[in-house]
Amino acid sequence: MAVLRVFRVVFQDHVIDKEEFRFCWQKWIKQVVRPVTALLVVDVQNDFISGSLAISNCPAGHNGEEVIPPINRLLQENRFDMVVYSLDWHPENHVSFIDNVHERLLHDTCKIAEDAVQVYKGTDPDTDSYSAFWDNNKKAHTSLNEELQKKNVTDLFICGIAYDVCVAATTRHAIEEGYRTILVDDASRGVCEKDIQDTKDHTIANYGLVIHSSQVKSLATGRDRPPVLAYRLALELSKKMKK
Repeated sequence: MAVLRVFRVVFQDHVIDKEEFRFCWQKWIKQVVRPVTALLVVDVQNDFISGSLAISNCPAGHNGEEVIPPINRLLQENRFDMVVYSLDWHPENHVSFIDNVHERLLHDTCKIAEDAVQVYKGTDPDTDSYSAFWDNNKKAHTSLNEELQKKNVTDLFICGIAYDVCVAATTRHAIEEGYRTILVDDASRGVCEKDIQDTKDHTIANYGLVIHSSQVKSLATGRDRPPVLAYRLALELSKKMKK
C-alpha cells in the first residue's frame, strides 16, 4: 500500500502504463534501493572549536570537538560514494570578521578522506555565506551542487558546526535542491538549543531524517529504506513531471 501511495503522488491519473513504470523504476525505485551517497562535513575548523569563534562560548555551551570522533567513525565504517568538506574561508577584508582568517584550519584530529572534495564558501568579501550551497543572499552558488551532480548523488548525509547556523542553512538548501537529506545529530554541535530543535523540526517536516551516526551504514547501503525518503523522492519526481 505504501508503494501505491507513492506512485499516486507521481502519476496523478492513478494509472501506470509500461513507460511510466520504466520511468519510476529508473528514477525512483533504483534510487531507493541503491542510493548514491555523499557525506558533507560542514565547517569543522579550529576557529569554531577552540578559536575566537568557538561555539563553547555560545548559549548552548556545546563543545565543538565532540563532533570529531563520530565523524571519524563515519569515515571508517562507511563507504560513501563521495565525501565533501565545506570550509568557511573568509578573505582578509570580509564584511563579517577580519582578524582570524589564518586560524581557519581543519582540526588536527580530523581525518581527511581520500579523494574528498573541498568546497569553499564565504569568499565574497561583501556577502556572508552560511550554506555550503549558496551565499546568504542566494545570489552566488558554490561548486557543491555541481560536484554532487557529477557523482549522481541521491542521498546527502550532513553534519558539522554550527548545527543551527551553517549546518542548518546547508540542510535547508539540500532539501530545496531535491536531495534526500539526512542530518547526523550526534556529529553536529550548535549555538542555541531552540534553533537546533528548529533545524531538526524543519528537516523532518520536509521529509528528511534526523539520525544517530550508528544508523548511517544501513541507510547508506540501502538496507534500511525509510518510507519518508521514498516519499520525498516521489514528490521531487512529481514536480519535475509537471514542468
